[in-house]
This record gives sequence, structure tokens and C-alpha cells, in this order.
Amino acid sequence: VVSMRLGTRRVCLLSHPDDVQLVLQDRDHVYGKSAPAARIRPLFGESLTTVDGERWRRQRELMRPVFQPRAVGFWPAVMARTIAEMLDRWRPGATVLRSA
Repeated sequence: VVSMRLGTRRVCLLSHPDDVQLVLQDRDHVYGKSAPAARIRPLFGESLTTVDGERWRRQRELMRPVFQPRAVGFWPAVMARTIAEMLDRWRPGATVLRSA
């Protein structure tokens, strides 16, 4: 858990899957998105990142099949290959620029 200031607010970044599950699934009614989410809704729309309650649960259920092992099984190999290709381009002391 990392606590940081984001503008005038203090926010926490969670990276451990158990913490993320606690906030987003097990106790979602306690950790509402409310006002901050309303401000970014024009950018992100009515997405999992900006809605709460029943709308969030409905969208989450719609997304569930996409994240099943059989649906994402090929991604680790794709990510590993892409990372290896990126690292091959890096050289000590060089400036790394993102290519378009």
C-alpha cells in the first residue's frame, strides 16, 4: 500500500491482489468512488472505475468472461515477448523514447 497526495486529496495505491479484492469486491460498499469519480466520469465514462453499487456489479459481471483463464491464457507469452523486444532496444546510458 502506497499513500500519496493527488492534488488536495490523499489517495492510496494498492498492488497486492488481496487488498484490491477487499476494496473492489469484498467491501465495495465501504469504499465508494463518489465525488472524485464524478469529476473524472467525463474522461472515463460510466466504467468500472467510476461507478458504484449495482451498476458496478452489473458491469463487473459482464466483464467476468474476458478475465477467465481460457480467455487470457495467451497474454503472458505476448507480454513476455513484447517486454523482451523492448529491453533489447535499451542500452546503458541511452535515453529511451517511446515510439509511435
